[in-house]
Amino acid sequence: MTTIRDVHVGAVWLGAPSAAALAELVAEQRRKPLAYPSAGMVRAPVPPTGFRRDERTRELGVGRPVFEAVVAGLRSWDVHRLAGLEVAGDPEVAPGAVVASVLRFPVGSVVATCRVLAVDVAHDRWAFTYGTLPHHPERGEELFEVRIDADGQVVARIVACWHPAGVIGWLGSPIARRVQPRVTERYFDAMAHLASRS
Repeated sequence: MTTIRDVHVGAVWLGAPSAAALAELVAEQRRKPLAYPSAGMVRAPVPPTGFRRDERTRELGVGRPVFEAVVAGLRSWDVHRLAGLEVAGDPEVAPGAVVASVLRFPVGSVVATCRVLAVDVAHDRWAFTYGTLPHHPERGEELFEVRIDADGQVVARIVACWHPAGVIGWLGSPIARRVQPRVTERYFDAMAHLASRS
C-alpha cells in the first residue's frame, strides 16, 4: 500500500521513502539503461559538452591500516551512510551493483539511483565509478578513489561529471550546485572518521 511518504515527482519524494518502496525502485532500476549516453566520461580528460566536472582531494592519514579502513568503508557503502545518506540495494560495491541513495531534507527527500560501472583494485589504489540511472536528479558519473603512496600517505579523490536531469533537475540546479560540494565534503569527513579509527 502506497503511503504519502512514498509519493514522488521524479527523484523528489514527499517524505522518507519506505523500505518496501526503495526495494521496488531498485528492482525497477536494475532493468533500466544508464541515464546518459557517454559511459566512462568521468575518466576522460575533458567532460562531454554540457557536463560539469568537479574534482576534489583530501589527505586522510598515513599507513596501510588507514588505506584498508577507507577501502572497506567505500566497498560496503559505509562512507555514504556515514555521510548521512540512506543506501538501499546491493550491499557491496561490485560491477553491476545498483543502489538508491536517499538524502533527506526537513521536508521531503531526494532519491538517486546509480549502477556501479567499474571497480579498480591495485596494491596502492582502490576506486569505483558509478553512473546515474533514470531515477536521479542528475545525469553523469562519480568516481571515488583512495591511494597510498610510497611514504604511506593516504589520499582520497572524488570526481563528478554531471548535469541536471529533467525539469525537476533543471529547476533544482542552483540548489544542486550548493548541495553537491557539501555532500562531497561529508564523504571526505566519513573517510577521515574511518581513518581515525584504524
